[in-house]
Amino acid sequence: MSLYTSSNPIVPAETIRQLRRMADAFYQVGAIDAAYLLATMVMRLIQATGKPSFYADTPLGVCPFCGDHEEILKVDDKNYGVCHEHHVYWYLGRNFLHTPNPPDKQLVYRLDLLNTYTQASVRQAFPRAICPCCGKFRIHASWCLFL
Repeated sequence: MSLYTSSNPIVPAETIRQLRRMADAFYQVGAIDAAYLLATMVMRLIQATGKPSFYADTPLGVCPFCGDHEEILKVDDKNYGVCHEHHVYWYLGRNFLHTPNPPDKQLVYRLDLLNTYTQASVRQAFPRAICPCCGKFRIHASWCLFL
């Protein structure tokens, strides 16, 4: 399998995740130079693909206010990402595996929760402004070059 399609290299997302974990591990033990060297390599690899949002830290979308997600709720055959801190949710997509619904009490709780929260748009939940170095939105990792 070639690492190139058209003119942009494709780097497996798992490879990028492992490199980010290594950079974080180096940073945690005080090997700052090694962490920044890996961060530079990650950033250059991702920039070469031209697809930084593909390498986002979370493929499940993020809260437009804090850049995090706390839970995934299943309601019927739809999945939603949720941030309880900011009372927002966003649509993730349909569950085509048709797994069983939760018990009625849990389903009512989930529907009530979504009715009291504000729905974020897909554009807000899946931002294009993902950091090409650490893959986060709004808040950078401690080892990130853009901190």
